[in-house]
Amino acid sequence: MARKKRVRVKIPRNAAKLIELAMNILKHKASATGNAGAAASNPLASIDMDELMRKTTVSDTEHTLALQLKKDSETAIDLRNHALGIAKDQLSSTDSTVYFFVKAIRDVLLGVYKGQEHKLGDYGFEVDESPKRSSTAPAAK
Repeated sequence: MARKKRVRVKIPRNAAKLIELAMNILKHKASATGNAGAAASNPLASIDMDELMRKTTVSDTEHTLALQLKKDSETAIDLRNHALGIAKDQLSSTDSTVYFFVKAIRDVLLGVYKGQEHKLGDYGFEVDESPKRSSTAPAAK
């Protein structure tokens, strides 16, 4: 006796692919509506295809918007990082960036408050006054 073949019909979880599938179903429904005999034998007659169309249209519109917002977000993050001076393609010494100015201010304040470096904390700097580990010290096990 031959084994019965198991059939799987997958529904995509990816938004773009699910929208595309729904649009293909709606196109099929539209082409079947033009045929008078097809309406009577339509296996999907009990499904609210108008609601599927509304939800698919909203999904497609919002998906397109989300993709554009993602691009806009990436552009904004890139512009922000370049202004800060922390972009991957920048050196920390790049002139006229926030990092450049903050570093210069730190260096000036270190000169002004030599011996009182903790005062840089008043400006918002994180000051670590713990003793520096010796590079010749044995490693902890």
